Amino acid sequence: MSPRKFCRLLPLVFPLFLALPLVSATAATTPQIESQFDFSSDTTPGARKFYFATVPGHRYSLWRSTDLQNWAILPGHPQTATGLSMEHTFAQGQKEFFRVEPIDEQAPTVVAQYPAADGFAVGRFADLSIELADASGIDLASIRLTVGATGPLAPGAPGLTITGNTINYDSGDAALGAWSATISATLVASDTLGHTLTRTWSFRLEPEPQTAANIFVFGSPTAQRAGQRVSGPAAALASRFPAPTGPQKANDPPPWHIDSVQADRIVIAYDAGGMPTFSAGQLICNLAPVKESEIFYRRVASTSDDAVTSKLTVMTTDAALTDFATSGSAAVSENSVVYELNGDGALTKAVAGTLNFPRIGYDLSGSEFKLRADGYEATVAGLTSSSGSLPTWLEVTATEYSWWFTPRIRAGLELDWSGLKSFEA
Repeated sequence: MSPRKFCRLLPLVFPLFLALPLVSATAATTPQIESQFDFSSDTTPGARKFYFATVPGHRYSLWRSTDLQNWAILPGHPQTATGLSMEHTFAQGQKEFFRVEPIDEQAPTVVAQYPAADGFAVGRFADLSIELADASGIDLASIRLTVGATGPLAPGAPGLTITGNTINYDSGDAALGAWSATISATLVASDTLGHTLTRTWSFRLEPEPQTAANIFVFGSPTAQRAGQRVSGPAAALASRFPAPTGPQKANDPPPWHIDSVQADRIVIAYDAGGMPTFSAGQLICNLAPVKESEIFYRRVASTSDDAVTSKLTVMTTDAALTDFATSGSAAVSENSVVYELNGDGALTKAVAGTLNFPRIGYDLSGSEFKLRADGYEATVAGLTSSSGSLPTWLEVTATEYSWWFTPRIRAGLELDWSGLKSFEA
């Protein structure tokens, strides 16, 4: 039983006892010994009840000892749990210790996996990952993974790696399948006691991307070759894409750059002879924004040039993503870019690669809890609440009492000729 689970059970387990967990131990070939409890300090006469947390459908053994050396299983055990807790009734007497042992009769379980069952927009060269858990441990030699027409793959097979209880598969230069193909995968794995998991699921690969013919992308290599200049964080964004193939111009064209972006227009400042050209109906978007307002997806309505100030005004209307891509997919992944903006909406950093988010939560270690015959007293983060006035039965200080959450984002969408086909976040 983890310390956090144990802490949550205090009001149930100890309304009548002065008791603390003594030891937690594990063995390589037997299920974990969750906790041992000492009920020797209870002097109130009458029957007592001991409660412990359970998982419905799992079996548990309850052992008793008077000296922590000689243990005897209690009559009626092992027992199958039918709820979230089980109880044992005993009489007040000599010093007694109890030990709870869950019996591992279950196959390994899947804690997390990618791609998920019925997932979509999965990259054709994506890596597969499955994390397993089991009370007695995973028999690594038993692992067999089949992905589409490949496999079964055993440990040591090319592309298959195992780290702890996490299985990863990298297909290398071979695609998992054709565009939009549905791939079936099967994992077989046993624990050290021989209980076997067979998990089969399927997922759909990304469709072949198809975009509109008349798109201009600000900040792209093509735009830079046509004279656009980018700097700062925008330049780092633009540098992620290689220069276009084909003959290069002998001389760089006169430079131009985005001067301002408003709700219905984009103003471009240019040097003499460097004015770019746009046509009505053309789709435009920005690969390398400098500020939040420069993230746009629009359609050109008209243009107006002011030769005196060397500024070109491009009147625009908002365009939908489905106007740009008639077929394709997108997903938040380790290759995604996260924009970090300051209070003025200016881009301060663009983070590409692993998406790391700050951990949130609280640490209330050192909190104190007292149980009384007619109430309680709790001191958490320096604040005390209480009820009742009779003597304290139990007083516990939670050495570790914390709750933390590390956010992760997973999102994907899929488009086809009819518009948005699938979306998940």
